[in-house]
Amino acid sequence: AGPIGLLLAAVLKAKGIKVIITELSKARKDKARESGVADYILDPSEVDVVEEVKKLTNGEGVDVAFECTSVNKVLDTLVEACKPGANLVIVSIWSHPATVNVHSVVMKELDVRGTIAYCNDHAETIKLVEEGKIN
Repeated sequence: AGPIGLLLAAVLKAKGIKVIITELSKARKDKARESGVADYILDPSEVDVVEEVKKLTNGEGVDVAFECTSVNKVLDTLVEACKPGANLVIVSIWSHPATVNVHSVVMKELDVRGTIAYCNDHAETIKLVEEGKIN
């Protein structure tokens, strides 16, 4: 629930998507609550994130997961939390090598992609702000 994660959550929420955030920091959890961008905020030091995600998704896992931390444990958790055929999008800019359980990615047939910068989405983003859907 840092700056990138909160903005991403705000966009997803504005589009009517159920948002689950994982966060350790009290200040960041508080900001996520105050901003109203998350339906659920899970603290990995308090709960088993994958188990909770399964409960929230009727045992299926998430359709899409966004990695915004550059923390390998978070990436591992997201792979586990994804349902088969899900999309896993790496948004953060890693300054160090990462590992991923390729077997899990293959067996779940996950679509893993990275993204940076912009992809002609300025107009849509500006419209969300103009409509008051994103502060």
